[in-house]
Amino acid sequence: MPIYFLIPNGVIERGTEYDNLCQEIIDELKLLVNPNNNELAIQEIHHISDVVNGENIDELPDIVFRWKENAEIKELFHPKIGLISAPSRPRRKTQHRGNGFLIAAGKHINPNAQLSEVSALDFAPTLLYLLRENIPKYMQGRVLEELFDHQFKQNHKIEYENFSDGCNRFCR
Repeated sequence: MPIYFLIPNGVIERGTEYDNLCQEIIDELKLLVNPNNNELAIQEIHHISDVVNGENIDELPDIVFRWKENAEIKELFHPKIGLISAPSRPRRKTQHRGNGFLIAAGKHINPNAQLSEVSALDFAPTLLYLLRENIPKYMQGRVLEELFDHQFKQNHKIEYENFSDGCNRFCR
């Protein structure tokens, strides 16, 4: 499960002090140990600018990371803080994982589509294309063209647009 850190309207402006603080937090998080198996608890950790870019990056969490899934985490140990625990809550019935699947059906869907190299970032531009809307140029991801039948692609070109306010009509 990804964990996100974001302080809206934070007190540190972007720059050297911000970068140093983010790195310090990352370095400290890397020291967390799962006492259940005595292994480091975090599988991967990134500053958001290493994962995505764009003009709205300040709206995203500053740091993202993923727990290791090799053992249940009930508490954590940090060499400077000691044991970190909280009252347990009921377990969630779902699990977020890096891999997923896509099921698509409908009038313009190619039933023989072979998708590869799909990212979650591809869903928004693909849905906008299906709705016959222009796709903001700042949007990351690609239209999953192979998902659509030949007739739909022939009749509906993929169109990109610079939205002066950073938003299309769905944002209003």
